[in-house]
Amino acid sequence: MMASGHMVFVEDITATWCGYCPEASQGLSDLSAQRGDFRFVTLVDDRVPDAASRNEEYNPSGFPTVMFDGGYEEVIGAPSSTDAYDAAVDSCQERDAPPISVIVDCFDEGGSRLRIDLEVENGASSEYSGRLLVNVVEIVSRYQDSDGSPYPYSLLGYAADEDISIQGGESYTTSIDWVGSAEKDLLGNDFSDIDPSNIVIYAVVFNSGSNLKVRKTVPPSYYTAHYADAMGEAHPQKLGGAPDVEITSPREGRRVSGVADIDARIGSENGIDTVEVKIGQGDWLEMSGLDGVYTYSWDTTEVSNGPVRITVKARDREGLVGMDSVEVVVENEGSLVPPEIVEVHHSPQVVKEGDEVMISAYVVEYDTEISSVELTYCIGDICLLPEEMDDEGSGTYSLAIGPFSEGDTVRYNVLVTDVEGNEVRSSDSTFTVQPPSSADGTGNEGAEGDDGSSDGGTEVNSSPAPYFTLLIPALAITMLMLRRRK
Repeated sequence: MMASGHMVFVEDITATWCGYCPEASQGLSDLSAQRGDFRFVTLVDDRVPDAASRNEEYNPSGFPTVMFDGGYEEVIGAPSSTDAYDAAVDSCQERDAPPISVIVDCFDEGGSRLRIDLEVENGASSEYSGRLLVNVVEIVSRYQDSDGSPYPYSLLGYAADEDISIQGGESYTTSIDWVGSAEKDLLGNDFSDIDPSNIVIYAVVFNSGSNLKVRKTVPPSYYTAHYADAMGEAHPQKLGGAPDVEITSPREGRRVSGVADIDARIGSENGIDTVEVKIGQGDWLEMSGLDGVYTYSWDTTEVSNGPVRITVKARDREGLVGMDSVEVVVENEGSLVPPEIVEVHHSPQVVKEGDEVMISAYVVEYDTEISSVELTYCIGDICLLPEEMDDEGSGTYSLAIGPFSEGDTVRYNVLVTDVEGNEVRSSDSTFTVQPPSSADGTGNEGAEGDDGSSDGGTEVNSSPAPYFTLLIPALAITMLMLRRRK
């Protein structure tokens, strides 16, 4: 339990397709290790409905964007150091915030059910009006960023989102139940497998007053901010008497194949009623056992190769539930083979100013059908949202982009997703736009010199563009709903 006067609250707007967003998350993690006067939550736009809705409220100009205290400060892009984040937290700390405090407790009631008890105190003599957002946050996220690393402190959803009004010197109290099995992400998966020890609750109160802020874009744009005045945090406490559950085999991160035994050790003061195991997003299956040791024989060939989460749930005779989960990696020979990207290229090979560029990909389909083929490309340090490529038949996919301006460096890759959720991404290809054809028709641009080198054509850009991904709202909803990661 923790009471807070003005702990700075930070929201990291991100998406799994964003190539530069991991730098922002890492920067916030690094700064959090250095100073303890702020907390942050990661809003994964294409995975969690509440995160996507919250991001839409902020209407960011690009990904990543980090909002401090509800928009009192904003940092767009992925800075090369933590200095910008450090300065933003300092600025928020210097702000005069109303004397509001939040006290929150959280209890693990078993079966993915959390009870959250909350009190918001108004220390002023006048009435306070605001908005209460109770964030249910997964400390090490089930979702991975574009580098393949788990997000830190990712939002699973809001246990409460409500307007509150508190008279001077009084308080507002409430008790909320949040049930993970009743919530679903944008992939259709529920949160029945949450590990309470990997959850933290951030209860944040935002002022109802509106503040028009200037966004540092070219040209300048504007957004409306409602400042965060107070927050409290709590980690779930286990209610006494719930069964103790430990998965003893396989251990976290182990590689499994063929038929693997799932073993769990169960302890309970009230006697065990049922013990069940859930593999991935499958059904709950009964485990067999005696004297506190339970097992289940799992045919790993029934699932695709790759990471799979195993969850064991025990219910005692009083109805109390305990859980444990691990993630393992399935590796079976002869399993379903996902599609393969054989070739990706652009035409014309030498791109000149004003040219329309056709990006083509040749994809071979093996055991699983292709669900989508998407193109992502960046112009300099600005990356556009992925676009669906056209199916030309016989494994060929294409999409026309451009035209571009002289000197533009364009970097692109292709992502193929099959119906099993497997993803295959091509390596980056790059071209630099050359001057337009000369008026005299000689067409000397891109001609080879005496040494065999080319003064035009394709150039490889060895340094990644470091800043941010441009948001194109017209494409966002389509792309986000199509994305599926195994």
